[in-house]
Amino acid sequence: MSSARTMKRAGKVVNLGHRTEAAPLLGGGAHFAKLLRKLAEGRYEASLFGSEPIEVGVLPDVDLELADRCLAEQSIVLVGMAGGGAVIFGALQTRERRTEEVVVEAPRRLVLRAGKSRLELSADGRVKLSADAVTVDAPREVRLASAHVEIP
Repeated sequence: MSSARTMKRAGKVVNLGHRTEAAPLLGGGAHFAKLLRKLAEGRYEASLFGSEPIEVGVLPDVDLELADRCLAEQSIVLVGMAGGGAVIFGALQTRERRTEEVVVEAPRRLVLRAGKSRLELSADGRVKLSADAVTVDAPREVRLASAHVEIP
C-alpha cells in the first residue's frame, strides 16, 4: 500500500515521494523474511513468507555488514516493528559455517603481537619470530629445508 505525501511550502506543493506503509503488514513479534534488494544504506526490500514485499530498515544494534551478507547469501532474517517502522532484528542461522582456511593478507607486512612475542611476515618472503622463549612441540618430526641454516 503506497500513498503520495505532499507538503505546502510558500504556496508551492513539494512532492516527498511514495512511502511504503509497512505497519499494517506486520503484527507483533518477529517474522521470517529474505532480503530481495538493497534500496539505500540501511534500507532493504524484504519478502516476508506469505505476504507482499515491504521496505525494512536495520535496528541500530545490527551490523550493516550482516544485513548485506544476508542479502548476498539469501539468508533468513528476522524482522519486526520498532520505532514506527519495520526493521531487521537479526539473522537466523540455519547451518553451521565451517571455514577450511583463514587467510589474512597485507600488501607489505603482517605483524602479530602479544606482549613480548612478535611474528612478522614480510611481502618479500622473510619471516621473523621474536620471543623470550620458543617451544616447538612436534611429536612426529621437525624438518628444516633451506640452502643455508645458521645456528649461533
